[in-house]
This record gives sequence, C-alpha cells and structure tokens, in this order.
Amino acid sequence: MLKQPGPAAAALPCGVALAVTALVYWPITQVFFHFDDFLNLYNAVNMPTGAFISQMFGSHLLLVPNAIFLLLHALVGPRAEPFMWLMLATHLVNVGLLFSVARRLTQWRWIASGAAIAWGTLPLHGAALGWYSVYGQVVCVTLFLWALLRILRSAKGPTPSGAATALTGLLVIAAGASFGIGLGFAVALPLVAFLILPPSPARRRMVLGLTAALLASGVLYRGVEWIHADSGALDIASAVRGNMKSPQIAANMLLLLASTGIIAIVVDGFFSAALSQGWIAWGALASAGVVCLGGMASRARTVVALVLLSLAAYAPIAAGRGMFAWTLGAAWLAAQGRYQYGATIGFVLALALSLSAVLGRVNPPQRVSRALFIGWLGLLLTAHWFVTAPIDRFDGQRRAVATALSAMRAKVAAAPPHAAVFIENHRFPISVLPGIERGFPGLAAVFVIFADADVHAGRRVYFIEPDPEIRAESDGGLRSDGLLIAPEDVP
Repeated sequence: MLKQPGPAAAALPCGVALAVTALVYWPITQVFFHFDDFLNLYNAVNMPTGAFISQMFGSHLLLVPNAIFLLLHALVGPRAEPFMWLMLATHLVNVGLLFSVARRLTQWRWIASGAAIAWGTLPLHGAALGWYSVYGQVVCVTLFLWALLRILRSAKGPTPSGAATALTGLLVIAAGASFGIGLGFAVALPLVAFLILPPSPARRRMVLGLTAALLASGVLYRGVEWIHADSGALDIASAVRGNMKSPQIAANMLLLLASTGIIAIVVDGFFSAALSQGWIAWGALASAGVVCLGGMASRARTVVALVLLSLAAYAPIAAGRGMFAWTLGAAWLAAQGRYQYGATIGFVLALALSLSAVLGRVNPPQRVSRALFIGWLGLLLTAHWFVTAPIDRFDGQRRAVATALSAMRAKVAAAPPHAAVFIENHRFPISVLPGIERGFPGLAAVFVIFADADVHAGRRVYFIEPDPEIRAESDGGLRSDGLLIAPEDVP
C-alpha cells in the first residue's frame, strides 16, 4: 500500500471504487415511482413553478432538488428510468468526491478507495438511493463533499481569494437548501475547518466565510418557512421545535443513529445479522473505537472534526424524527437507510484516516496490504450477493398505475365521440405513512400525472368525487381545477 505521488496514480483505485459501487447499485435504475414520488409528480404539473420549488416537506428545505425535479420532468415526463439513472449517476459522483477527500486526508490511495467502496456500497443506502423522493439528500452530499474538498485544498497554496471562499460558502448554502442534513453540515463546517486547517490567513478567511454561509442558510430556511407558514403544507417544523423541548428523546435518537451508522460501516453486507446478534454489533463498535484510538495518537484534531461532521448531520434527524420513537420504535427508526446516507460520511473518513495512521506505523509489505484489500473486497461482494436483500423495484406500484391507466383509457374509448366522460374517483394508495396522501385526489391525480390533457379524442374527462373537502383541495390547481365534480352535477 503506497503513498501517492500524483493525480494519475489515483485513477485505478478511484476507478475500482466507482466500478464496484455501480455494480452493486445499478439495480436502482429499475425502480418505479412509489410513496411521495407520486405526490411530487402530481404537484409538479398542478402547482405554479415557484410554489413547487419553494415547497417544504417534512421540515426539509428542498429548493435545489425541487428545481432539478422540474427540469428533468420537463425533459422526460413521468418516466421513472431517467430519474433513477440520475440518482445512480449522482451517487457515483459522491463516491468519486469521497475518494478525493479521503485521499487528501490519508495520503493512501487504496485506503481512500476502500473508504469510497465501503461508503458507496453500504446496504443501508438502498433505502435512499432506491427512492427518488430522497434525491435531495444525495445531491446535498454532492454539494457538501465538494465544499469539504475545497476546504482541504485551501490548506496548501496561497490564501484563497474572496471569490473562492464565496464559492465554498455558496456550496454550503445550496446543501442546506437541498435536505435537512445540509443544515447540520453548515453548523459543523466552521468548527471542522478550524480543527483541520493549520493556523494561517487561509484558515481565518475560510472559517469566516463558512460562518457567513451558516447564517445565510438559517435566514434562507426561516424565510421560506415564513412564506409557507399558512399554506397547510406537510411541514413538521413546529413539531420539531416541540421535540427539542425534550432533549432526552433527541439525545437518545442521536446515539442510536450514530451507533447504527458505525455498525453498518464495519459489518457492511452483514448488517442484518449484526442487528439480530448483539455480539456482532458490539464487536463492530469496539473495533471502530480501537481503530479511531490508533488515529487519535497522531491526527486527533482531524479525527474529532470528522466525527463531529457525522454527529452534526445526525442531529437534525434526531430532532425531527425522535418524536416518532414512541410509536415506531427508536431502534427501527435508526436503522432506516434514508437516515444514514449522508451522516455516515464523517465516520467513514475518520476510520480511513485512523487506519492510515495505524498502517503508517506498522508499515506492512505491499503484497500483504494488497492481499488484505482484495480479501476484504471479495468478502464485501459476497455479502452483497448472498446476504443483502435485493433492491425493491416496486413492481406492484408499476402494475397498479398500468391497471388504472388501462381502465381509464377503456372508459374514454367506450364513450361516444365528443361526449363527456365521467369516471368514479377512488383512493389510490401512494404511501404507507399516515397523512402523506393529503392533497393527492386518488385516481384523478394519477390521471393528471400521466395524461397530457383533460380532453382525449374530443372527449372531456371528469372524475366523480363525493367528498367536498377533496374537491375543494383540488380547485385552483393548474390541472385539477374543475376536474373533480360532485355526483349531483353529473348530467
């Protein structure tokens, strides 16, 4: 395992990390829309552009992913494959960025490759990568890692210019406008830069720039929240603040999230076994602790900074989702992969840095290092193929949509030319979570998503909806206005 003389030497280990990650996660390109995806597809064509981009969901500020969603939808329409290919491509960019960050921290190319593979192939990530509604977290990580790489590069060379510092700050602000953990990163990064960078004018300028970005992120969040204060949107920011009045719940959730993330990193494909066998979980935590202690001897400030990054990313999740611990179970919540995607990065980097410090002292022969890396990689891939559960493609949702559209087409085709077509509206299940179907008028919403217009072959389509509240919510929409009618209004 050799230290790296230049960028060209990183091509092979980075390529290996990208190839292994793509091999493990290419199945997500076959996943169909599900859960909140349908609500986003409906709102994308039924809300004004500004309202859609600025809408908050689950207390997340989603300006960046909402804008990307609208752009991609305008290009390809309601087709799942392009959305999921974008998800995979963005994840591979994140793996490449994490490799660059790890290589700069450790100065060992194959340790950086191992860190990128370990994080990029985590089985827990399937829950985030296989659900397009969580794309905001994925692009948030892209922006964060890019900013972190710029922070590390500022340690060498001349003091970064004001424009360069501003660009790093803008990346942090954009990350905060992509997903909740982005605000956690924004809180931690000034302190992280102070701990990682050596004392210099570059550090002072970077810390000040990141502090300004943190303040701007907070102002942006509260501003958008204020705009939607009376909208009745699915936003739980007030509940989050109420949860913060009980810090014990948030602290317990934070501990569970962090320990679950560490266990997942260490055992990788054997995560399910670790959850069912306590000794495996405790062994994983102990081994991670031993490795980090080895790194603390020489790189204590950097290891602490990286651990703080993960804890800061977990903090908004613990505050925002700890309220559900009583009903859903704290351990179950902590094991949900969508809560682990971005927050595990700091732990992975801390372990990689600590391992490089340990190996630097032991200095094993290159053939031994190579054999250990190949053996670990083989074990990882074996676990993914034979132990890890396959990615859920949500074929049931695909069939449900196809069945609904086929029935509607048959109803339209059976009507006389230029006649009005009246279809009974009914519930179309889009989520297992209570409350998520609010604002989604069932079969009529499916029609709005997949039909370009309300008139087909000269026949105007209406949906008969007996519930006046559902009709009232649909009035005023760009596509749903006038689409739902009361039974007594049918001629």
